[in-house]
Amino acid sequence: MKYLKYILSVGMSLLIFFGLFAGETVALGSAVTPVKRITLTVGEIHQLKIINRSGGPVTWRSSNTTVAAVSRLGRVAAKAPGAAIITAVTSTNTLRCIVTVKEPPAVLSGVTIVGDSTSLGAKSTLESIIPNSFYDGAVSRTINTGRDMIFELQEKGLLREYVVVALGTNGHNNYEALFTQIIDGIKPGHRIIFVTPFDGRANENSTWTRRKAEWMRDLPRRYDFITIADWSALIAPQAHVLAPDMVHMGGQTSMTLYAECVAQAIKEAEKKPAKR
Repeated sequence: MKYLKYILSVGMSLLIFFGLFAGETVALGSAVTPVKRITLTVGEIHQLKIINRSGGPVTWRSSNTTVAAVSRLGRVAAKAPGAAIITAVTSTNTLRCIVTVKEPPAVLSGVTIVGDSTSLGAKSTLESIIPNSFYDGAVSRTINTGRDMIFELQEKGLLREYVVVALGTNGHNNYEALFTQIIDGIKPGHRIIFVTPFDGRANENSTWTRRKAEWMRDLPRRYDFITIADWSALIAPQAHVLAPDMVHMGGQTSMTLYAECVAQAIKEAEKKPAKR
């Protein structure tokens, strides 16, 4: 009986010791795949969690905060290339995870523009005025489908340094959350330009569009890697050059105004840091 208790005690200690892992939350008593080493890229955030059967407080420490810092809740922020040991101390155990931080992959130079039907009308002018640019636009494109296109290009390694988000004409539900997902999901090394949408009609749709534009204008205050191409402010006093629907391009004058608005914002973005 004493031998059995000893075996159970040792087994429990090993389970707790190897309970430091990266990934989703695991309930107490569930199966755990031990992970004692993780690799992150500069700018990446990763959540470490432990199975703490003692129920007491957990103290998190990093051996090298210039490489990888850790919050009091085990949230690891990769700061610079190198290695650091993240330690979690409970009342009964000391758990460790080796974190290796690498440089992010090289970002393609140039500009990626992802837009809806408004920018689609200016596609040829955008490509002629903005060098080394790639445009992807679609009629009736919503914010969430535009988000998916940005992430698809990123996954394929085709997202360029400057990312122009020309969305917002279509779809009003959860626009703040969807745009924030784009901001958070674009990896370090990029600069983001948001184009404020415009709708000159006096209806509910135009009210929502104005709200989106106002929300976008506040983004540079919160994110130093975001620049605004304020199409809404530029076109409002000269909306007569638009199509009769007061939303889409109405001819070469409006196309040129739109492309120059985006090009000027890209120049301003050059003076700002990339996302870290």
